[in-house]
This record gives sequence, structure tokens and C-alpha cells, in this order.
Amino acid sequence: MKCLCGYKGNDFIWLPLLEVCVPDYLTEEFIAQENERKALEKEYGLPLPVGELKRCFSCPKCGTLKIEVIND
Repeated sequence: MKCLCGYKGNDFIWLPLLEVCVPDYLTEEFIAQENERKALEKEYGLPLPVGELKRCFSCPKCGTLKIEVIND
């Protein structure tokens, strides 16, 4: 990863407590997917992410936050 301060490396600090999983729309398609997700959670007992997963990291040099957005 690379930071705005110029630091480049693979030792960025992962901040799991700042991660969010938020749907950015509410449509019929989303509602259908939500019902399917709830059924899978009930069947397997696993909480599954909804919408975009945003992972947060911090630069070890300056502390700037870096947010990595993952779209499935």
C-alpha cells in the first residue's frame, strides 16, 4: 500500500473496529438478496456482509487512515 505522506509498504495497521458494511441502496433486488442472506445465516449460522465492505488501515509512519472498498 501507499500513503499520501509517501510511505510505501506492506505493514499498514489493520483497524477492524472501524470497518463497516453498509448497503448504499434499498431496492426490490436488495430486499430479495437480504431475504436470501438471512436464510443462509439461519441455515449456516454465519453472519454475512451486506453491500460494500470497507476495510480500514492506518499508515505506520503518519497515522493517516486508508479505506479499502470491496465490492462483490
